[in-house]
Amino acid sequence: MIVIEPIQPNNQKTMMPVDAYPGQKLERSQEIPRPVVERKNEIPNAREEIPREEVEKAVDKLNRFMGLINKGMRFEVHEEDAEEILVRIVDQDSEQVLKESTPKWVMELLHNLTDA
Repeated sequence: MIVIEPIQPNNQKTMMPVDAYPGQKLERSQEIPRPVVERKNEIPNAREEIPREEVEKAVDKLNRFMGLINKGMRFEVHEEDAEEILVRIVDQDSEQVLKESTPKWVMELLHNLTDA
């Protein structure tokens, strides 16, 4: 006679390898899904304001990077009004504004460029 026992929940916490970092692609057998709740603190709130000083530092770094790759563009901080700042991407030859974006976008761009 075969005895069937009820399924027990898996209470073991899955651990990531020491040399892995969150979001890193691992071999299929090692990929570990992370719950959304755990990642909530990694993503800045859209309403979170980035201090102007940080935005200016990021813009400076991006301008130095643009100088290295000689793309003929520059980034500049622009105050839309007293409460909102934007970052403009400007063509250096024509002085035409190519794009206006939020400080959050600029910080993500800088992060992506420095991680590459």
